[in-house]
Amino acid sequence: MQTISQQCNEMITLAQAYQSTHANDKRLPAPRFMAGDQVYLSLKNIKLSRPTKKLDHLRAGPWKIIQMKTPLVAKLDLPSHLRIDNNFHVSLLRPAYIGFDSQHQSKPPPIETNDDCDDTYEVEAVLDSRTRRNKVQYLVRWTGYDDLTWEPYGNLDGCKDLLLEFHRDYPNAPRSTELAI
Repeated sequence: MQTISQQCNEMITLAQAYQSTHANDKRLPAPRFMAGDQVYLSLKNIKLSRPTKKLDHLRAGPWKIIQMKTPLVAKLDLPSHLRIDNNFHVSLLRPAYIGFDSQHQSKPPPIETNDDCDDTYEVEAVLDSRTRRNKVQYLVRWTGYDDLTWEPYGNLDGCKDLLLEFHRDYPNAPRSTELAI
């Protein structure tokens, strides 16, 4: 009985070694960075204020590596206005090759995140409600705008009193389940 379990363990070890060698054949080793290196940061996981992802910059920088926390995680010297964590996996970093003519290179445009934008509008009146795809939408007149728009309840955070007033005047109108009486 013990020999069968030993044989099984040996076969499992051989299978794991075989799989790891063939899985790693085409993989590149992780890039090696050191504290003080200049790197570009990939922006694929960072939400920017561009209208579409297609128009976003691919990378930003160059930024200095302050510290290598592990061989795979680098701490960058990012500006404080970005309000993002400054620890990144090395797969998101690309080395910045600073040549002898680096003083003539133009600086990249500053990164603008969505955290500091203030796109709030004032609701003048709630005119109607309807159900679309099992979600309640409200017809809203905005202060200072002529157009009426259908908005979900989640977009109407600051006007709960107007919604309650609308439902008091029209009790049979569709009501959002998130709106407490």
